[in-house]
Amino acid sequence: MAFEKILNQIIDKVNERAKSDETLKDILRKYDEKRVIINIKDDTIYATKISVEEILLEKSMISNPEDMYVELDKKTAQKLICRNIDFMQIMTMVLTGKIKIRNIGIEEIDLIKRIIGKDI
Repeated sequence: MAFEKILNQIIDKVNERAKSDETLKDILRKYDEKRVIINIKDDTIYATKISVEEILLEKSMISNPEDMYVELDKKTAQKLICRNIDFMQIMTMVLTGKIKIRNIGIEEIDLIKRIIGKDI
């Protein structure tokens, strides 16, 4: 399955949940107008734009220095999506450079884990 379709499914579920989940709305409000660039090697570069109302996915080759940025290979991305990697493995991959991040800290990783980790 193409990553674009998978990412859209996840985003659609998060957006649907955000309609009734006040905690999730607060998170979206905190990151309003921020972008997360997801560079999946051997696939493409995706940009998610966060707003108070929803998260949008677009293909983008343009990255701004203030964007949150994640770079990883297809195999690692697939493991993350299928939840076959735990938090400590993610941190090890970040420390060893297998997953590259910019403008993303522990707080953001924890928020993503809480948002995506729920049964969506």
